[in-house]
Amino acid sequence: MTSPFFLSRLASEPHAFVFGGQGTPWTSALADSCSDPTIDATLHEHMDAVGRLLVAVNADLLATVGHPVDVFGFEANPRAPRRRGRRHRQR
Repeated sequence: MTSPFFLSRLASEPHAFVFGGQGTPWTSALADSCSDPTIDATLHEHMDAVGRLLVAVNADLLATVGHPVDVFGFEANPRAPRRRGRRHRQR
């Protein structure tokens, strides 16, 4: 649950959302945040601002993926992928 204090700080202080990528269910967190129309509009405004800030490095970013990435276009997946590899034993 999000506290009103946290939301008021988001409105008044510079911030960034960071999603961990493939190992976390970031698409679900984003979809959940976007279910509120006000937060959805704000997140889209932030992404538009990010696009303007990254204009100078767009070619480098495109070389990584090959096309522009729309973070809002990913299907929400509540399950993070399972990690493969050795398991750590508890001591």
